[in-house]
Amino acid sequence: MVYTALDHAKKEIRLLTLEPVRRKHLLSRSLARFDEQGNPEHIYCTLEVVSLHDKPQYEALSYAWGSRGNGMHLMLDGKMFEVTRNLYKALKYLRRIFRPRVLWIDALCIHQSDFQERSDQVGIMGDIYSQAISVTAFLGEKWEGCDIALDFITKVASKKKLHTTTESLTPRAEINGLNLSHPELRDYLIQFGRQPWWDRVWTVQEFVRAKNVFFQCGSRLLKSSIFHEFCENIRFHGRTCCISHSYYRDIRSTELKVSLNQILSQYLGLVDMHDENHALSFPEVISSFRNRKATDPRDKIYGMIGLGRAHHHLEFLRIDYAQPAETLFEDLAISYIQRTQGLEVLSHIFGRRTLQLPSYIPDWNAAVEDWKFDERLNWIGCKIFYDACRNTKANLKRVSASKIALSGLEVDKIKTIHHVRTATPWLSRKEWLQIALSHAEGDSMYFDKGYTRTTAFYRNLVGDMEVTDERASGYVRIKGDAGQKRMDRWSNWFNDSQGETAGIKNTDAYMFEKCYLITILERNFFLTHKGYFGFCPHQAVEGDSVVVLAGGVVPYIIRQARKAEDNIESEDQENPYIFIGDSYVQGIMDGEAFDRATIPESLKEFILE
Repeated sequence: MVYTALDHAKKEIRLLTLEPVRRKHLLSRSLARFDEQGNPEHIYCTLEVVSLHDKPQYEALSYAWGSRGNGMHLMLDGKMFEVTRNLYKALKYLRRIFRPRVLWIDALCIHQSDFQERSDQVGIMGDIYSQAISVTAFLGEKWEGCDIALDFITKVASKKKLHTTTESLTPRAEINGLNLSHPELRDYLIQFGRQPWWDRVWTVQEFVRAKNVFFQCGSRLLKSSIFHEFCENIRFHGRTCCISHSYYRDIRSTELKVSLNQILSQYLGLVDMHDENHALSFPEVISSFRNRKATDPRDKIYGMIGLGRAHHHLEFLRIDYAQPAETLFEDLAISYIQRTQGLEVLSHIFGRRTLQLPSYIPDWNAAVEDWKFDERLNWIGCKIFYDACRNTKANLKRVSASKIALSGLEVDKIKTIHHVRTATPWLSRKEWLQIALSHAEGDSMYFDKGYTRTTAFYRNLVGDMEVTDERASGYVRIKGDAGQKRMDRWSNWFNDSQGETAGIKNTDAYMFEKCYLITILERNFFLTHKGYFGFCPHQAVEGDSVVVLAGGVVPYIIRQARKAEDNIESEDQENPYIFIGDSYVQGIMDGEAFDRATIPESLKEFILE
């Protein structure tokens, strides 16, 4: 078929009319085939061009494209047109019996072979979904137990008093004699959240920007507000009366390999975007959903445009499917640093890198294990508590196509690194304490912090944080005598129980353990020559530099690209650094390193490649 050009200045889009099952006239009678009931086997559609300025009435479809191979054909404007099997299934269930349906569907309403049109339409995708009367999130055909799962969701959503525990609390949430203690019901519910729609990058914006969302499984509909109430009620009971979390966390199916708790968190993460839309920075938005799949790595960025705060920092970001993903990732990181004068993006460098990028550029396509991913996001959210650079601003300079210069201070070099004993983590912590105390005789004071090295060590283990209900995230910095006393209870528990989580009796102790897990994630304990200690990335080695960079709220680990003996024919020849990752270093998280220096005279320029 022939797509007519769209006027981007008028915000023109195409709308698809999905013809009903029973039509008075077929557009191409000669091509028509009929099933046993006399209904046309082919799906018939037409396109028309409209302007969003005219506020047209339409619905939008949100779905997972699926494999492009072995597609199906429909009739579009009188001609055969190939679509993916997933889209064909969706259209079969969306098609009404007697009345046409007006829809916006990306695969059909955008000329996918036209890079310029594709780029223009992606730029207004948020407007397209926000102006739609409603959005149908098509999850696929029904699975075994689908109706039971949706009936249970609807029942729990409608009655907040229903208990989900296996204990003798009434009234109790049940459907067809099944409750959450039954593995089969949990598997039916988990299937709801394991459909491909939940793994797709674009469905985030399509959900968040929509006025009304309906989940559709085959012919069955479920309003998203009902699923939201279900999640909230389950979470409420799990935190209060129904305190047994085992059936939320248990993995009862080797095939599904996921827990009910993960499904709830997955959905609530989407819902939170409604509430936190203006609280999260753009890098935080990207990282929050970077584990979702995209055929094109560039969509990890383009799919999030319009979400998060500080949109003015993204004015430079031009949607262009002709540029490589590497160029997009580099331009985003460097321009964001220059416009915000902060180094937030450096803390988003984690996961198994897939693209050839400079060491200081996040690979937004990097894969991360799910459980590590959640804890890493918690760490990123906790960076607001630190100010290692004492509120100085980053001044990034481009040295060459692949090198940049950032100013800062070298605090020290790593002297000793000690790895975590995975099987016996409490033994690791005892060995770490010995290393921390080995730098000085006895339990001396930790620099000028006003507490001993032992106290500093335990504060270091938890990132100087504790968990409380005072903030939405739950994490706060340890402050005052009350915080220190809670900290002491945790350290006592640690010494008495040898770190066995099952032995935790004290709530305060358990809360500190949560802080410990996000602080040490993917990190090793280290000691510097001057006696600082903290946690550095797994990739760090002895001899790496601990630096505080202007604009960076946490310290970083960097490494000279060439060894001293391999260097240097002239003193003027530069020896650039490789960026290893961010870190936690007890005693310099609040700008102490900058306090001891004369700023800006003492700042050094570090070349990163």
